[in-house]
Amino acid sequence: MTKDLDTGDLKRIAGAVKLIHGYDFHNYATSSLKRRILRILDLKKLSVEALLEKIESQPEFMEELLGDLTVNVTEMF
Repeated sequence: MTKDLDTGDLKRIAGAVKLIHGYDFHNYATSSLKRRILRILDLKKLSVEALLEKIESQPEFMEELLGDLTVNVTEMF
């Protein structure tokens, strides 16, 4: 749905996630975060505004979003 994501939109999404859910993505590589959010917007057929609305109003969506945004790392001892 969205072909590109400007810096302002990226900051709005990261800011909403931090403010509402406490997860801070500001130290993530901008290109990586942007690519992942664009993928989510495309797969879910969402606009930036619709994504922000889901972040604000649907805690269960946030869990799904975190799974898409974060990288799972395993550690061996």
